[in-house]
Amino acid sequence: MCSAPSATCRSPEFSACACLRWAWRAAAHRVAALVLACTAAALAVDGVAPVPQTLPPAVPPALAAAQARAEALRLAEDPYWRVLLHCRPGLTGWRSLIDDPAFFLHPDGKRDPRAELQATLSALWAAPVPGEPHAAERFPARLEWLVEQLDLPRQSLPVPHCAEVEKVLERIQPKDLALIFPSAYMNSPGSMFGHTLLCIKSQFDSRLLDHAINYAADVRDTNGIVFAFKGIFGLYDGLYTVVPYYAKVEQYNAIDQRDIWEYGLDLTPAEVRRLMLHVWEIRNTASRYFFFDENCSYNLLFLLDAARPGLRLHRQARPWVIPLDTVRLVRAAGLITTSTCRPSRAAQLYRLAEALDDAQLDLAQAICRGTAEPAAVVATPWPAETQARCLDVAAAELRLRYHSRRLTQAEYTPRYLAILRTRSRLPAAAPMPEPPTTTPPDYGHRSMRLSLGAGTLDGRAYADVAWRPAYHDELDPGLGYLAGSQIEFCNVAARLYEGDDEPELHRLDAVRVQSLAPRDRFFTPTSWKADAGLRRVALERPGDDTLAAYGSPGVGLAWALTESTLAYAMAETELLAGRLDGGWAFGAGAAAGLYHQLTPACRLHLAGRALHFMLGDRHSDLEVWLAQRWQVGTNHALSARLSLHHGRGDNRPAAGLTWHWYF
Repeated sequence: MCSAPSATCRSPEFSACACLRWAWRAAAHRVAALVLACTAAALAVDGVAPVPQTLPPAVPPALAAAQARAEALRLAEDPYWRVLLHCRPGLTGWRSLIDDPAFFLHPDGKRDPRAELQATLSALWAAPVPGEPHAAERFPARLEWLVEQLDLPRQSLPVPHCAEVEKVLERIQPKDLALIFPSAYMNSPGSMFGHTLLCIKSQFDSRLLDHAINYAADVRDTNGIVFAFKGIFGLYDGLYTVVPYYAKVEQYNAIDQRDIWEYGLDLTPAEVRRLMLHVWEIRNTASRYFFFDENCSYNLLFLLDAARPGLRLHRQARPWVIPLDTVRLVRAAGLITTSTCRPSRAAQLYRLAEALDDAQLDLAQAICRGTAEPAAVVATPWPAETQARCLDVAAAELRLRYHSRRLTQAEYTPRYLAILRTRSRLPAAAPMPEPPTTTPPDYGHRSMRLSLGAGTLDGRAYADVAWRPAYHDELDPGLGYLAGSQIEFCNVAARLYEGDDEPELHRLDAVRVQSLAPRDRFFTPTSWKADAGLRRVALERPGDDTLAAYGSPGVGLAWALTESTLAYAMAETELLAGRLDGGWAFGAGAAAGLYHQLTPACRLHLAGRALHFMLGDRHSDLEVWLAQRWQVGTNHALSARLSLHHGRGDNRPAAGLTWHWYF
């Protein structure tokens, strides 16, 4: 198609040439059109029909009426339509979080809800194509909602419903829904916050025969550092999948040794059906996975919003989404009716072992490891109930070792069957007493924290303020969190010293992660830590310091001395970069400490750390400290800290008192 020359030519000569060129093209097009018209007339006179022009297909009146009514009702702006598209507002307008082009019927459907709605209506009226799923079969939730909103005559549509999904619903017969929260697992970077998924309770009495709706990254990497990098920057696809619930229980309960909390949801059968229809639309549909926001917990909120129009839970979520915060959000919406805990296999093993003494446990473990035969239990003078419990412990530990891939199938099967044969000849042991009632983890402290403090450092008084968006440190109130665990992101603190006019950045911890998993006769985990960020470092002149970047990994061991006391020792390294001698320093050393729960509301930490920097800025650092935190209600705490830092020949004593508010 020709267009007139631009009026912004740079020279008269260029303008004249352009005008002549445009005039020539226009004349040529007119001559060509005249020739074609004369040819068509001649063919008609000779009885030869001209080639007809291609016209757009006629729009069925019912479709035109539906599209006009959708425009009049402004359905494209309805929040529920945006939920079905997984849209949220951005800097340039609405954008769907789904990245799979197959999810959209319009080329610009990802960014234009109105165009996608009109394309959906057109596709619903389109004739079926053999071998291809119709729009009504691909998007049953869209179909149901549009039929309801526009009062469409369903039976007049080419495909009135999705027969396949109706068969699935008839087979499953979904009754209600549960929100599932497997607790945190610190030895896996992908599970440090816990996880959330949905369970569809079906016609079967056992929940293990139900189905789970899961959103997770499609991960094939085994390296934790690679996973963390790709997960943070959205380099994985996230997929919605529907799997047997028993498979997820096996993964979390047995392999990862995680307790599973099941929260019953107050949804009607019609709402459960609506959710199932939407799950059908998005199953195996890819969207970019981001560890902190577009993760398992955030994307499940769209499913609950699809179940009950008007919830809009995904709009209430924080910029960073943590599974426990999602559970709290669902509870605040009034959806949670019940909460029950499915203890991990490890927790069940510990409960069985409580009834045995050391000698009995030694024999149980010898049987588990194959160094003693199960018949050795029967030869002991112990009561029959104790013998039965001893074999139960051996079988429970053997199952855990097999699921954690410490045993092959060839080693596991004959040993396990031998234990069961011997156990079958003994009377049933008395049932274990019911475990104490456990408070659901979402009743613990909230993940964001604001801290206000004051104290002295080397004789200088100061006041400081700190803010942490997520999520828990080792002295925070422990309800709902693993003992000895710490995971903090973007913890920033500013400090104002007496006599100074302006505050200074005291520290900015990009990440602080610690896992102190105690070792015992059943499990021998390795403890570890990884810290990185910015913090103040003392220089040669007393009272002078500088802000330096740091990275400090460590690895070690931890032991539970009593139920309330945890001891640890760790080898550490540290890399500093900043206004130092040579601009950097690298050192190594060790740290050791003791955690003690004085009362249910008071926790103490006594620790020391020594590092020698042998490369770059050569110096040594030694610090000892005593910290104590008192819990004042669920979301308030008061902490005190005394410390002594020795470095570069100078001692710097410090003392501080801080109030923490979790929100």
